[in-house]
Amino acid sequence: MIWKFFIVCVLAYVGYLLYSFFFRKVGRFWRIAGSNPDLAIALLKNEPHCLVDTAPVTADRRDYTGPFSLMDRAGQKHTIYILFAEVDEIQNRVARQLTRGAAP
Repeated sequence: MIWKFFIVCVLAYVGYLLYSFFFRKVGRFWRIAGSNPDLAIALLKNEPHCLVDTAPVTADRRDYTGPFSLMDRAGQKHTIYILFAEVDEIQNRVARQLTRGAAP
């Protein structure tokens, strides 16, 4: 009986570590983007491996992650897809520009 409790605790801990590594990192970017959504949308539109308000073609869909949603200050919802292989680089680059308040 005690070994079952131990296994459940280990699995819960591993699950927490995975959640922390993957989802908090992604969530942090979208919180930054949500603080200045108009600039974030403009910056993402300028990224060559981002699709804003356009879905990837069916043949390329598996190469993209998303859809992510971001609402601009006018209340319009924008759908964003990011090339999976480039997601970390794009999010880091856009986050840096957002924290500086850089124009696209």
